[in-house]
Amino acid sequence: MFLLNITALFVRIFGIYMLLLTFLQQRGIYSSLGAIIEDPSLLNLATPAMAITGFLALIMIVFPVSIARMLLPRTSSESPSLSSGAHAIEVCAFTVLGVYILSRTLPDLLHNLIYLIISAKHPSLFGEADRADFYVATGVTLFEIAIGTYVALGAKKLSTLLNTLRTYGHKK
Repeated sequence: MFLLNITALFVRIFGIYMLLLTFLQQRGIYSSLGAIIEDPSLLNLATPAMAITGFLALIMIVFPVSIARMLLPRTSSESPSLSSGAHAIEVCAFTVLGVYILSRTLPDLLHNLIYLIISAKHPSLFGEADRADFYVATGVTLFEIAIGTYVALGAKKLSTLLNTLRTYGHKK
């Protein structure tokens, strides 16, 4: 099987996962805050956030090969099969891991930002400790996005680093 096809398959699977996660989180926002907040314009913030992540997920579902081709280095996307070497398989695995991290954290970021906006507009709904938790959760999510982006886009460098660490001290 081609490495490009494997990566594209996982991009599509994680796109479906991202779409489902988006719907579940937005449903949670509407159900938990819908009865408390009288101003429906604040709840309408969830609709554009859901549209953004839904659009990204649909792009991942519809164009997985194009995304995989952009993420994989040229040498890996042109490799004919899994027998092309361990280095190419490691690059594919790191890329898939990065896409997984990103598909999980992008809906979380928008979810946290919506709660931050709502807590700023209605400070009586949330205590200071809850707002601090939202800030911490947003910071952690931004850090996870940075890790996912680095892993997805820098997979070849990570694989080279792993091979260097693995063979460190070994004399030829």
